[in-house]
Amino acid sequence: PALRADMLALLADVLDETESGLIMVTHDPADAARIADQVIFVDEGIATSPAETGQLLADPPPALKAYLG
Repeated sequence: PALRADMLALLADVLDETESGLIMVTHDPADAARIADQVIFVDEGIATSPAETGQLLADPPPALKAYLG
């Protein structure tokens, strides 16, 4: 877990320094909350439109709410 947190921090720094974009696939909402401005949620092969990460996690659609528990 420590290495994961360190790598996400390093990645965020590199993205800021290079003004680059990133497409990251994760099953961990905490990773998305930490590094992503926007999220595309995929449920049963269907992708949603990009949404602000904080807003999506604060008011998740039913499928995401079920996944989060």
